[in-house]
Amino acid sequence: SNQQNLTVNAVGTYTLTVTKNDTGCEATDQITIQAGNCEYDLALIKVLAPDQSSSVQIGETVNFIVKVTNQGQTNSGTFTVTDRLPSGMSFVSADNGGTHNNNIVTWQLDNLASGDFIELAISATIDELGTGKYVNWAEISADSGDDDDSTPDSNTGIGFVAPNDLVENHNDMMLDNSLTDEDDNDFEEIFIDRTVNLLTRVYLQGPLLNPDDAGGMNDTPLMNDNLREDNLIPESNPYTTATYVQHEGFESVESEVFNVTGADAIVDWVLIEIRDYVNPAQIVATRAALLQRDGDVVDVDGTSPVTFGEVEEGYYQIAIRHRNHLGAMTQIPAYLARENSTPIDFTSPATTTYGSFAQTEMSNSVMALWAGATGNDQNIIFQGNDNGLSEIFFSILQDPNNTNTDIGYISTGYYLGDTDLDCSAIYQGNQNDPNTLFFNVLSHPSNINNLINFTIEGTIPD
Repeated sequence: SNQQNLTVNAVGTYTLTVTKNDTGCEATDQITIQAGNCEYDLALIKVLAPDQSSSVQIGETVNFIVKVTNQGQTNSGTFTVTDRLPSGMSFVSADNGGTHNNNIVTWQLDNLASGDFIELAISATIDELGTGKYVNWAEISADSGDDDDSTPDSNTGIGFVAPNDLVENHNDMMLDNSLTDEDDNDFEEIFIDRTVNLLTRVYLQGPLLNPDDAGGMNDTPLMNDNLREDNLIPESNPYTTATYVQHEGFESVESEVFNVTGADAIVDWVLIEIRDYVNPAQIVATRAALLQRDGDVVDVDGTSPVTFGEVEEGYYQIAIRHRNHLGAMTQIPAYLARENSTPIDFTSPATTTYGSFAQTEMSNSVMALWAGATGNDQNIIFQGNDNGLSEIFFSILQDPNNTNTDIGYISTGYYLGDTDLDCSAIYQGNQNDPNTLFFNVLSHPSNINNLINFTIEGTIPD
């Protein structure tokens, strides 16, 4: 060549000869051309997004970052990044053009500058407990062929099965000192916070006395859901201000949960207490939850068992309360485990409750919480000090719509004095609420003298 600067297109060892034309003198040398100064070198790591904990709950969305950097001396060619979500996780979103198909997320990328990096965000939801641990892999699954220390392929790791190439750079993008370290894949782990779950059932006497449908009192009794039908159930739990409980939670519900009808329609809020089995007066944890017409108690999503993330496995007493019914507690401690939900069925006569006559037996042999605890103190008193009639009386008399202060007025709303939860507080007249207190007091098994001033006391220890 007559060019001063020669160009070759492939690595190798060359013989270079320089000839001086007018004399015929020449010089020869061997030159080795290497590609180290003209290749790109991609490296990948997978990490949790900032502020994302590695300990998550079932149903929670987890945010990951796949970071790819170019450690080489020239811009990259085209390359593909693949993230394979394991079974039990479902795709939510991916940025930078990531596409999702059958739990595999793919990015097609190009021209990553020397020394630059790109962060690919991906979010997925935890659908089930599984083994309690999820391993999520990402890999550079294809490139233009110029990255010599990688062998991209479709063998991306999934779950506990590693890909076919070693990972020596876990969460470390700069480690590149081994011939077996291909730098093109990495994984991240998350751990499921195994909460204890309760599958609880309970009936309220009041809405069973007025079931509001022809099929309400059959083999599977259904309580009325009048409060839901009239949009009176609050979206936030009503127990934070109750004087008879120790509950500081602020559970709330999406309004769509109240759109469900039928046996799973919501009747009202209830409160569950986890208590020490040696000293039942000691409350370990509380959760406000939702009561369905068929007696099932569910979490605020309207379907799931009620979870207690802060409770350790072990034996506990379980108590359940309602704002105008007497609460009840199990007599025999229940073992709460993190592997399975623990069923507690207060509707069954076979479930022994703490104290005497903690519940009332209905005509179809199911058990229900006593109605009429309208005084916000978990006692039922018809006559005497702190009687429950006062709550009914004043809720009607002070109703802003009762302009004539008529004691026969029917107040519509979410009242403690509405003992059958039919949306109406009635002091006098048909279907009046004091009748519930009267007949419960008069017929209570402990009121052997049929005293009208007898007090039905709550059985849950203070």
